[in-house]
Amino acid sequence: MSTLLLEPYREVTTESVLVDLEADAQKHIGLWVDMNNGPERKYVKDKAALGKALIKKLDRSRIDQSAAHKLMLDTEADTIRIRLENIISPYAVLINLHADEQKVIRVKARAKQDAIDLAFEINRDHEFALLIDDKVMQDKADAVKAQKEYDQAIASEAAHNAREEIKRQIEYNANAKAEGEARRRADRDHVGNVRKSAKESLMMYANLSEEDARSVVLAITNDLIKNITIKY
Repeated sequence: MSTLLLEPYREVTTESVLVDLEADAQKHIGLWVDMNNGPERKYVKDKAALGKALIKKLDRSRIDQSAAHKLMLDTEADTIRIRLENIISPYAVLINLHADEQKVIRVKARAKQDAIDLAFEINRDHEFALLIDDKVMQDKADAVKAQKEYDQAIASEAAHNAREEIKRQIEYNANAKAEGEARRRADRDHVGNVRKSAKESLMMYANLSEEDARSVVLAITNDLIKNITIKY
């Protein structure tokens, strides 16, 4: 990664910080912790929080930068965002999995409570039930059975949906990473071609050596020559 591209965001982060965070994230790919354990869950969320905080600062910094450097800033911001999102990806998978598991637990708890409430109502109505005929009793038993089957179906569907959502998120992250890398290569090639064309024009029309022409292009890129920009 070029230090030149990171320069506009030096107040947000640095290449060494990103490299350290990426190395740390690589060590946590495939991480598994007990998300129901408070300290372990906090560890995962704290790891993700640092990347999220840098993304928030990055977005704020990009808005505050000069419009004259919009293309370069947007390209670098997208690059940093993708790297930061990849950094928090191992933790986000665990956080989302825990959230989905909690949803399944709540559904099961609600189904259990409904069964308890229904049992209470049946017990409360027991004396009255003794007075009704066998058909009505069978109808109530059928209703209880149908309710339990319905609750089990709901819990099973919730678990299935949770697994599918995790699978979709993993596939989405993989596709986003591939697209981001392709976009970065295209942007890098485009910037390189424009700068090469500018260097060759200086060599041809200003009679500069290749080294001098390259130095002039670099100075323009770094905004050291006022009132002159390179159109990308």
